[in-house]
Amino acid sequence: MKHNLLAIIFVITFASITTAQKSVMDSLYSLAYDKTSEGNVPDATALLVRVEKLAEAAKDTAMLCRVQLFYSKLALISENDQAAEKGIALAQKFCHACENIDGLSRLYVQKGVLEIKQNKHDEAMESLKKAPIIT
Repeated sequence: MKHNLLAIIFVITFASITTAQKSVMDSLYSLAYDKTSEGNVPDATALLVRVEKLAEAAKDTAMLCRVQLFYSKLALISENDQAAEKGIALAQKFCHACENIDGLSRLYVQKGVLEIKQNKHDEAMESLKKAPIIT
């Protein structure tokens, strides 16, 4: 009986911690979005780094997918093609892992935009065809 009670307390405590972590990650992610809307890319990036570290610690692949998509968007906005390529590659890994269809669609749109910028028009058309849901 005592072991069952301890197990229940542990599960409740662990669930509370993960719920709190998720709430913090969501809040920081939203704040990063707001900073981007204000044109403050450096602050948005700093917030995303914090979210990424929390998501890695929590092994939250869905949040890692969202973060990498956001990184690649910021890189495209900032004209940093190398960072965009890295973000797209990582986003692809995480979005496939968590089966985020919306994320994959966004990923292929971003990839298509990057390929258009790089004058890779045939590759861009293939990437954009893979994005059936444009949100």
